[in-house]
Amino acid sequence: MKKVWISVLGFVFVLGVLASSVNAASASVTSRKSDNAAKEVTVIGEGKYVKFTCTYNGKKSDFGNDGYCELSDLSKPGAEYLGVGGSYDKVRSTDYYMNKGVKYLLKADVEYTAPSGSSTTASIR
Repeated sequence: MKKVWISVLGFVFVLGVLASSVNAASASVTSRKSDNAAKEVTVIGEGKYVKFTCTYNGKKSDFGNDGYCELSDLSKPGAEYLGVGGSYDKVRSTDYYMNKGVKYLLKADVEYTAPSGSSTTASIR
């Protein structure tokens, strides 16, 4: 019985470690205005280019941007930034090279000035 519990606990631990970061081949995260907070996920680079896309859903305001997405290498300062909505297009994307084995932070946020009911999604493919 003790071996069963140890196996179960080990399995739960492995799942927890795997859930904290995802494969960079494909990942997305969505922040909603009602969340009142940015959403983010850690991804691990695979040594190839990905398409980094930021999508805004909702009515556009007259301000600079209604939402934004960031993709940043956690080992150094700075980030790739895409503003969406407002005076920008609702969808913006760029190619981004992710170094193999390096941890990156994929982040999406809706600005406080954005209309209610809006959301922003950051994705890599």
